[in-house]
Amino acid sequence: SRDDLYAAWRRIGAVESVEQLSSLLVARLLLEPRIGAMAASHHKARDIESLQKCLIRLSRSFIRNQCKPVSEEDAEFRRIIAGGTDNGILVSIMDQFTAANAIFFEHLGQLEESKKDSLFADYVEIMNAFKRRDSNATALAFETNLRHQHDVVRLLVDAKIPGLNDMHHLTTQLPIPPGL
Repeated sequence: SRDDLYAAWRRIGAVESVEQLSSLLVARLLLEPRIGAMAASHHKARDIESLQKCLIRLSRSFIRNQCKPVSEEDAEFRRIIAGGTDNGILVSIMDQFTAANAIFFEHLGQLEESKKDSLFADYVEIMNAFKRRDSNATALAFETNLRHQHDVVRLLVDAKIPGLNDMHHLTTQLPIPPGL
């Protein structure tokens, strides 16, 4: 039910209403690409090394359909990038955003392989742009990743995945605003 969805979001302390879910999506689209862009121009060599190791672990978790490790590695991947800003507030913001991703990754095993491959490719694109210190490409790769995650939520809802049945109502109310 819709209440179950809100309970799941409250469990991670992120969202308690449709309005907050909408606000979270908008906030992520506004901030994550910009955090990535800033980090791309400021990161250290050790950030690239850490990101590459994280990407390998993320790949293994995707291949094995291990939902919790994918969620954890997604959080670490985004944390490493945010850390490249040398701004603790931005790292904290990214941590809040990635806590919300846990629900998304709970249903990873329900996705077609092509969708999982596409999602993983987003991480590779983010890392490659970050590694090149290309702020614009990093921001675009983050935006693409967030849009793909939103699209996957809609697919899961349309497939009537248990626990997401009432989310169709929410996702249809949450179009990604143009220009974000």
